[in-house]
Amino acid sequence: RSKKLWEKLRRKSHVLKEERNKLVAELFEIITGRVKDFVFKHDSVRVIQCALKYANMEHRKMIANELKGEFRALAESRYAKFLIGKMLVEG
Repeated sequence: RSKKLWEKLRRKSHVLKEERNKLVAELFEIITGRVKDFVFKHDSVRVIQCALKYANMEHRKMIANELKGEFRALAESRYAKFLIGKMLVEG
């Protein structure tokens, strides 16, 4: 389900802001408490990156707190290293 939400969200020009907010809220319902499961898989780390992009500061802090202590493993990961870059850019 998260990949389908990501597919809709990544096409920024085709999604209205109200619909995007609903999709992001639904996405956070899915990923809350399971961020570590998502970030070490090549296809689902993009879902987390998209969630960071459209999230508010509270949600971004939630993701960072769930990943606390895993940043070295993220940096060494083939795909999750891009998540660290996104976290730095977004906030």
